[in-house]
Amino acid sequence: MKPISGSKDTVTAKMARWVAVLDYKQVSQDAVYQAKRFLLDSVGCALGEYQQHDVKIALEVLDEIAGNGPATVIGTGKKMDPVSASLANALMIRCMDYNDIYWKQDPSHPSDIFPAALACCERAKSDGKELIAGLVLGHEFEMRFCEAAFPGIRERGWHHATLTAFVSPIVAGRALHLGWEQIQHAIGISASRHATLGAVTAGKLTMMKNTVDPMATQSGVLAALLAEKGYTGPEHVVDGREGLAHLRPGDRRLSQLQLLGAKERHGAGGDQDEQQRGRGAGLAHGAPIVGALASRPSRSFSAPAAPSVARPWARWRSCGPWRRRYPP
Repeated sequence: MKPISGSKDTVTAKMARWVAVLDYKQVSQDAVYQAKRFLLDSVGCALGEYQQHDVKIALEVLDEIAGNGPATVIGTGKKMDPVSASLANALMIRCMDYNDIYWKQDPSHPSDIFPAALACCERAKSDGKELIAGLVLGHEFEMRFCEAAFPGIRERGWHHATLTAFVSPIVAGRALHLGWEQIQHAIGISASRHATLGAVTAGKLTMMKNTVDPMATQSGVLAALLAEKGYTGPEHVVDGREGLAHLRPGDRRLSQLQLLGAKERHGAGGDQDEQQRGRGAGLAHGAPIVGALASRPSRSFSAPAAPSVARPWARWRSCGPWRRRYPP
């Protein structure tokens, strides 16, 4: 298979390079702890929602069309291909709205992306540390995209699953141990074909309200698997012609997607090891991740100071189980 190359001058390139070289040791212990809490919360949601009517329908369809594979489907004892399992598990986590939520310009449910990490880690036979890294990355980038899409994609009639389609291939690609070029193309593959209309949450609500985000997670897994084999997607899907930013002129904050560490280098000077260590600097002290994952009873929480870390947000808002969305 001929290796695929990536464009080094785009937003997706910077994100993909940072993701590919992240080391588990760079994630703070607090972030690891919170990721485990959110994973347990999400599995609990899945088990509680396993018998819901929409889940039963989806599982019946997947029993008919899914292929054999290494990925576990929660509550069934079955294994499927990673693409199908990611959809099934994400729907179970999401369908009753009890999983976590982050609400800024747009609402988002970062744990909807957990099944991408679960399925792809099973396929890659990865350990728990790689799984935790994937969970953390999903929260980090989902929230960054919510910040970047200012004043909110719902203002333009789009659903936040549109943003999930940018993030899920990052999580899946990392879990599959893809190179940064492959991760970049996976982002392009998934995001370019999965724009979701806000109609699913406007007016009459149907089963699709809580299905579009799981489908965006599924899209990322499929995209990562395609990129693994050499399939290519538009590298400029965020900041290039007719990309996300082009469609939203004047109200974008792309810096939120690029402030990944104050020591970031771009190949000019220094050896490769130095450059790679610099690319992971944004997680060295865990401040962005702690803020992303901490479930807080108080809205006044501020993430701890992190020397040499470029913090994308000045303050944090609630990201926790849905029942914490409206604090007393």
